Amino acid sequence: MNFMNIKVFKISFSDMEIERRNTAKIRAYIASRHPEYSELHNHKPDGRPIYRYPVIQYKVINGRAVIIGYNEGGDILESFILEEEKLIINGHVLDINEKYITKKIERFGVCDNELFEYKFINPWFALNSENYQKYIENNAIEKIKLLEKILIGNIISIAKGFGYTIKSQLECRLMVNPIEIKLKDKIMLGFNGSFLINFKLPDLMGIGKMVSRGFGAVETICR
Repeated sequence: MNFMNIKVFKISFSDMEIERRNTAKIRAYIASRHPEYSELHNHKPDGRPIYRYPVIQYKVINGRAVIIGYNEGGDILESFILEEEKLIINGHVLDINEKYITKKIERFGVCDNELFEYKFINPWFALNSENYQKYIENNAIEKIKLLEKILIGNIISIAKGFGYTIKSQLECRLMVNPIEIKLKDKIMLGFNGSFLINFKLPDLMGIGKMVSRGFGAVETICR
């Protein structure tokens, strides 16, 4: 085992119903309130994107808004989030009356002798324009092999974002189904399902594309 510890700060607003499609609007509202923190929106002052693994992630889980900060992202959230009294979504004011906060130290990293099983609780966006073409041209077996390779690449990218070096080979077994999702008036291909991998991830951590907006969030399956 070669774990590192990650600080996880999570706040959920349990007294309001929010649709998952509004996750990006939660992000936009919170970021507009505190533009001095690039970790909230991952953009430079001139508007150019910052390419890094997001240490603050916004999610809607079972109709409830959840914001999670990792390491310095958690410190930033903790510095102001208790003072927030409302969210404004599509011009509607949603009062925040209940906040549930958890602060944990979570294990993160490779385990050589154990496979952990996770399920996607929000769809995983794995494909870019290049590998999408490869995906649709492949047969069922090759599609899974391609997705497994992409998922391992996603994990490696996350590890690099936390300064963690993977010294062992990652083993992955993927069991997913494609799902079409409408996003910004476009139909995009995502995936639901589960996977096994010899890597420990905190619950609700996002994998793949658009994780700051809640996609690719995973949860451990306990047997």
